[in-house]
Amino acid sequence: MVVKIDEIEKIIINENDEYSLVKKLFLLANEGDYIVKHRCYYVLKEIGSKFSIEFIDNFDDLNKMLEEDVLRIIDITTKLEVDSPLHLKRLLNSKNPYLVRGEAIALAKNGSVKSLDVLLEFAVSNKGRIIRRELFGELFGYMIYRIPELKAYIENKKWDNQKIRGYLRDMEINSPKYNRLSIYPSNDYWALKAREQGFEYGEFKYSVEKQMFKKNHKGL
Repeated sequence: MVVKIDEIEKIIINENDEYSLVKKLFLLANEGDYIVKHRCYYVLKEIGSKFSIEFIDNFDDLNKMLEEDVLRIIDITTKLEVDSPLHLKRLLNSKNPYLVRGEAIALAKNGSVKSLDVLLEFAVSNKGRIIRRELFGELFGYMIYRIPELKAYIENKKWDNQKIRGYLRDMEINSPKYNRLSIYPSNDYWALKAREQGFEYGEFKYSVEKQMFKKNHKGL
């Protein structure tokens, strides 16, 4: 049975238990059509429910999932408790550079010292070369913008760790323009994905991102 978008809207409106709503949305993301799937992931991000972590942890092999689905899941973690993206840090070992980039950005967008330590360790490793050095400068700059105390922490790490000191030498550490970081690799990413599936982007965007009317859950 293919779940239709109208059924998703009924669930959002009528389900009063947050855990049940989150569970249903994750399940329906696997059972519904393309638009239903991305509507579910979008709503899960908007809800920002702590219960999402349980289901995210249960994904066995994210590398076998579609790239855009994994990026949606990464994006959900940016709206949860601080350092929630650490639940997906295994993606830093992915062979897909978009997933590595997305996870690194999520750690910067919703991370504290714990996430910063992971980013620094990854940046100086051989695997960290998959991300350009300039992006790391923006990630560290964004984290300092969010948490100014991290500037001194990074300076101290430079003198405690020779590899980090060498990597950060002469690096421009500045938050990106307008302090914007996107999990998705390009501005037209979803337009391209929608067209691949035979949808007009406007139709896709409206169906997936339309406003929700519900007062029972955070963000709705």
